Amino acid sequence: MTVTDRREAGRALAHRLRAFRGPDVVLLGMPPGGVAVAAEIAAALHVPLDVMIAERNRLLGSLRYLRRFRPRVALFGCTAILVQDAVIEADTVRAAVDAAYARGAVRVVLATPVAARPALDALAGVPDRIVCLAAPDMLEEVEDWYRGEEPPTDAEIRRLLTRSRTRPPANAYAAVTVRTFPWPTSVVLPLAPKHESDEATP
Repeated sequence: MTVTDRREAGRALAHRLRAFRGPDVVLLGMPPGGVAVAAEIAAALHVPLDVMIAERNRLLGSLRYLRRFRPRVALFGCTAILVQDAVIEADTVRAAVDAAYARGAVRVVLATPVAARPALDALAGVPDRIVCLAAPDMLEEVEDWYRGEEPPTDAEIRRLLTRSRTRPPANAYAAVTVRTFPWPTSVVLPLAPKHESDEATP
């Protein structure tokens, strides 16, 4: 299974995350590729978009100066949806989850189109919930999953964040009930039976 690009992957994840809408939800894209996926989810769910620069992220040059002109979106009391375009190893995601909790998030959801099964198993119980569309036994090259598409540059990431900030607010919250009970760790298909199914609405 492959996808055309990160936009397609973001739209597919947005469908699985449609219950996570409301004024206390924030999308956090892990640069570089996770921001492109998260931008599609943020647009579909009408929630704020920010970047999560974890300690182990390998950043493009000028992205390091992102915070000079764009303040962080507040996470205190929020559900933070951490988005990565692919998870090959657990360490970077673990650091990002810890950073989100340190910034005041009350729960953290990891959302990714694809993750190596060993990494996913290592992350069980780290975020409050994991939403993953596919988990092959081996995942070595992220670009293989996206048919050779290169991850966004730092300039493209800034454009995605600027577009998110200037998007008119949507009247999307009136009919949405935000649930605050703790969720068990779960994974969307197609994982081994020991993982809980995510077919039910949270």
